Amino acid sequence: MRKSVTREAIVLAGGFGTRLRKVVSDVPKPMAPMDAEGTPFLAFVLKQLAGQGFAKVILSVGYMAEVIQQYFGASYAGMEMNRWGQAER
Repeated sequence: MRKSVTREAIVLAGGFGTRLRKVVSDVPKPMAPMDAEGTPFLAFVLKQLAGQGFAKVILSVGYMAEVIQQYFGASYAGMEMNRWGQAER
């Protein structure tokens, strides 16, 4: 009998993005827009994971985590989204 396996991923989505500050000052680094529609970098990463069959994602967040929470919510591209991080300093 074969066991059912849930594919999970941890994505590092924290950081201040100090080197990007001149270009993107109002969102955290993972939310930097990457195309003309303003799709954030993190969305491209998550779509790749969904395409590879991942069912759960843990986002390691920090700076401006609420922006990421508001954009992606509790699920994205059919994957369960969880957040883990520490409070801003």
